Order: sequence, then structure tokens, then C-alpha cells
Amino acid sequence: MPSELSVKRAMVFVDGQNLYHAAREAFGYTYPNYDVLTLARTICHEKGWTLTQTRFYTWIPDLDDDARWHRFWSGHTAAVNRQVDRPHQR
Repeated sequence: MPSELSVKRAMVFVDGQNLYHAAREAFGYTYPNYDVLTLARTICHEKGWTLTQTRFYTWIPDLDDDARWHRFWSGHTAAVNRQVDRPHQR
């Protein structure tokens, strides 16, 4: 049986809509004000894992269906992905 690795690496995948709705339900937030990278780093730190990469995905409503949320999620997703869609320093 293989021994457990001494250094555990993690790649975090975040579903933006699920995180938003979970935060809304748990804390009453009506605005997606979370920090994906800080959340990933905090969880990995608490578990003793080395964070290697963070990815953010979300559904974006069609412009014709909801222009306000389309613009918001398009911009929010782009901003988050500029921060997280690259390998992290080890």
C-alpha cells in the first residue's frame, strides 16, 4: 500500500453561482461579495494543503434575459479569472 504524501497539492474549482447562493442562504448576502482566492487559500491552509491553482466558473444569463445580471456576471467573472486563472507560487 502506498504511503501518504507528505505534501498534498490542491487545485480548487469554484462554481460562482453555487457559492453565491450558498452565501446568500447562510449569511443573507444579496450581492456576490466573496473573494475566491482568499477562500481557496484559507481552506487549503487549514487542511495543510499546498494550493497550486484556482479556477472559477459560473453561469452568465443571456443579455436579452437579464441585462443587469449579464453585465455584472460577465465583468465579475473576468475580474475573478484575472486573479485566479494562473498557477500559484509554490
